[in-house]
Amino acid sequence: MGRRPRVWYPGAIYHVICRGNHRLNIYRDDEDRRIFLHILREIQVEMPFKVLCYCLMTNHFHMIIETIDHSITKIMTKFNWRYVTYFNKKYKFTGRLYQDRFTAKLIENDAQLLENSRYIHLNPVNTKIPLCENIADYLWSSYNYFLNDKVDALVEPDKILKILGPNAKVKYKEYVEAIRRQDN
Repeated sequence: MGRRPRVWYPGAIYHVICRGNHRLNIYRDDEDRRIFLHILREIQVEMPFKVLCYCLMTNHFHMIIETIDHSITKIMTKFNWRYVTYFNKKYKFTGRLYQDRFTAKLIENDAQLLENSRYIHLNPVNTKIPLCENIADYLWSSYNYFLNDKVDALVEPDKILKILGPNAKVKYKEYVEAIRRQDN
């Protein structure tokens, strides 16, 4: 019996996760991360969609993607194929890079959108061995685009920030970092 098709409609928003096979690293250096983001941007130009936020960890990645005219399956299949091709060629690697096909959880309301973005941005500090102490210090996340006026052609944080109303950047920082203070 085949898999059931994913729910998709233009404007659908998903929390996308993809993990390395056997939890092995999918990035071996910063060049891999730069190429990953470059390929993501290329696919975004070819098959328009919005990246609302992202975080590249060592053995997996998280993104929130809003579709426009193409299903999340078509977008991620093309994107993952292109990144795996790059990775396998660079490292003379054969076999599966990813554990399974990607996970895409449909986000159905503003509360889920905020909660998922916070979870994604906290990933580098909430691992068993944190990748950084301060979330804003992590280079491979969209978090800083939420806090300042820096612009990137890839990421569009405005949809998430608009949920918070006036002074959204300050409120977002407080929202994300408040959960860390509770944990300490």
